[in-house]
Parts: sequence; C-alpha cells; structure tokens
Amino acid sequence: MCHAEFSESYKKVPIAIIDGETVCDSSAIVERLEQVLARSIPKEALSTFFNPEVAHWLAWVDKSLAVLLFPNIT
Repeated sequence: MCHAEFSESYKKVPIAIIDGETVCDSSAIVERLEQVLARSIPKEALSTFFNPEVAHWLAWVDKSLAVLLFPNIT
C-alpha cells in the first residue's frame, strides 16, 4: 500500500483505489485484489487467477522485466 494522495505526491503508475484505499505498484494491486476477491468468489474461481504460475510470472516481471524496461525507456 502506498501512503500518498492519489495523484498529488505519488507520480508513478499504476495506482488503484480498492475499497477506498490507495494501492500503488502492480504487485501490491494484484495482492490486494486477491484479498478482496477471496471474500466474494468461490475458491475454485479464485485459483484460476491466482495460482503458482501467476505468482511466478508476477515475480519475474518485478525482478527481471522491470529492471530492463526502465533504462531502455529512458
């Protein structure tokens, strides 16, 4: 979670407001969505979206892809 006003002091993306709470960074957003969905949909459906393979690729994006993207974009 980020403790910044929605667009005033946090200038990066992505930013989401989930249940009235500002959540920054794609991994944190996915984690928060998993928590919210766990309360409202069957576990079988939840496992379609949140499973070990998804976790693997989310970690890869954060640790490998993001590291390469920023220097190449700027």
